[in-house]
Amino acid sequence: MNRSTFFITILYAFTVIMLGIMGYRAGSLVSLISSLIIGALILAFIFLAIILKRNWPIFFVLLTIVASLSFFIYRFASTKTFMPVVMAIFSGLVAFLITVWLASRKKI
Repeated sequence: MNRSTFFITILYAFTVIMLGIMGYRAGSLVSLISSLIIGALILAFIFLAIILKRNWPIFFVLLTIVASLSFFIYRFASTKTFMPVVMAIFSGLVAFLITVWLASRKKI
């Protein structure tokens, strides 16, 4: 795993957690719990990839990002609130596309 992938996924995990805290401050406990779970899963898979020095945990990072995108799109459709859901969707798409791009270039 290269440093770019590591930093992008770590940044995304912390972004998701911070957006969950923003959602909690707005009165949504579901946002806090789901973002903590998603952020913890991404961090666990990244550190597993670092410890094992293998690339297969990156696949689970991508699956977690897709699951989080699905959840945030559902939340946007049900609540129709712009922030922080759209920010989470945008950052998830960016993290997913960059991680896939790096994986396709055999840089991971």
